Amino acid sequence: MKGDLVPVRRASIITDHAVLDVDQATAHPGLAAVLRWWRSFERLPCRRDVSPFAIPVDVLPRVLLLDVEHRPFRVKVRLAGTQVCDEWGLEPAGRYLDDLYEPDDLPIVMAGIRACVTSRQPNFIERRFIAINHRRVTYRRLLMPLSDDGERITGLLSASYRV
Repeated sequence: MKGDLVPVRRASIITDHAVLDVDQATAHPGLAAVLRWWRSFERLPCRRDVSPFAIPVDVLPRVLLLDVEHRPFRVKVRLAGTQVCDEWGLEPAGRYLDDLYEPDDLPIVMAGIRACVTSRQPNFIERRFIAINHRRVTYRRLLMPLSDDGERITGLLSASYRV
């Protein structure tokens, strides 16, 4: 029950954000492999298609699997890699992004997510933030839509690397 959840500290404070061309993700071998996997489907892949064997071992600790809810539009973390948990200072699985990000940061995060859901195409960003442990972190993130029925976006696969 939600009343049983312990209040969490917010994940980070975003200091800089840039949208990059998706093909720039191919500069990182791990993200290139994930993008090739996503593009190999004739339809949008679904959550069942996501396998740890399809994700390179160096990228796996930085993966997020997200559930998309449409009414109202909210995003919940289904699974988070170990490095994501370490940087956030918590286990985010089962929590909504609006509970994890600072109120000023949430619109930046959600804009990229909405763009991916609306376009039904991957997007790629570079983001700098101050982690919950006060370290400055820069990473690049590839976000890819997933669909359980081939039409409606029901999930997202995020893979990233630190710069």
